[in-house]
Amino acid sequence: MIHRDVTARIKQMIPSWPVVCIMGPRQAGKTTFARDCFPAYTYYLCDFKELRLQIEKDPHQFLATAFASAPGIIIDEFQRCPDLLDAIKIYVDETKSQGQIVLTGSQNYLMMSNITQSLAGRVMLVDFLPLAINELQQAQLLPQNIYDLIYKGSFPRIYSDPTATVYLTYENYIRTYIERDVQTLPNPPDLYQFDKFLRLCAGRIGQQLNMQALAADAGIDFKTANQWVSLLISCYVVYLLPPHFANFNKTVTKHAKLYFSDTGIACWLLNIKSPEDLAQHPMRGALFENFVITECKKWHYARTSSSRDMYFSRDNQGNEVDLIFDQGMTKMTPVEIKAAGEAKRSMTEGLAVWRELAGDVAKESFVIYTGTEMQSIADVQFFPWQHIPDLLSKLYPAQQ
Repeated sequence: MIHRDVTARIKQMIPSWPVVCIMGPRQAGKTTFARDCFPAYTYYLCDFKELRLQIEKDPHQFLATAFASAPGIIIDEFQRCPDLLDAIKIYVDETKSQGQIVLTGSQNYLMMSNITQSLAGRVMLVDFLPLAINELQQAQLLPQNIYDLIYKGSFPRIYSDPTATVYLTYENYIRTYIERDVQTLPNPPDLYQFDKFLRLCAGRIGQQLNMQALAADAGIDFKTANQWVSLLISCYVVYLLPPHFANFNKTVTKHAKLYFSDTGIACWLLNIKSPEDLAQHPMRGALFENFVITECKKWHYARTSSSRDMYFSRDNQGNEVDLIFDQGMTKMTPVEIKAAGEAKRSMTEGLAVWRELAGDVAKESFVIYTGTEMQSIADVQFFPWQHIPDLLSKLYPAQQ
């Protein structure tokens, strides 16, 4: 069992919340984590038709029976039993219970509005992503070569099952899970066309998302493209990094950047078949950028409720900074991400431009790169990719 960083946060917060809801991509380890974190709780999986029928018949009786023999319950894939949410609301209001109910779910398309409406003020939402650097290091499973790690991705099965092959694992993941979620749409798309759309998204990693251009390349209309991107976001396949807006520079871009929640999926979609292929691939820089920003999101999710202070910056002159940590108007930290093994002064030029515009709020700046040494050039600190957790701990000491 690989220790997950979010454990401390959940155990600290659960006495203060009636319900904890753990959501994330399929196969990220949510079920294993919940059952390990709450071993005395009774586990229910809503994939079973018999259980769904039982809950649909009388959700209130189901809860009464469940709590008669256990101190708490874990309800897995709860989105398949939507009638249960109202019954949970009534139960926690009547009993004033805290921390007895843990929900896990993988696909939150049209689901988030249900849970936030039904359990408003009663539920702690936890985003649960695949394995982070820190977790792999502690388990002594972290690959030493960055391209091995980007290619393998971060899903637990890759590291826990010695028979799992990377390429077949992600092929099965796309076919079994993502395409199944697509069928939940009111008008399910043609799977061949959706596969093409997914691959086009992978080719846009690290780019500003122009939905009109994406729709045209995929041969679909703008509304459909927007709907499909929304589905991929809600299923934790992709996410958008917003541009940073600040008073010191009003001529910034309005388009968000597109990234994948796991680089292993992205490599499969790009038909990259080995770490060696990746090291020579024209997308290696974009995939390294994807990896770094996703690691930062994982670190935040394990310690807080969001990663809302993460942005990128690009103005209409083409000056760009890959990542901005906005910690309030008194402190903003720019970070450049470079798929290069040697630290060079030229890597700091974009940071210098941004810091000149930002003024006193930009007290430090950093480069995360594929090299192995921590060093400073022109008052910019260079961090090897393995030290991303160290950098975040330095920026957010109160969250340790």
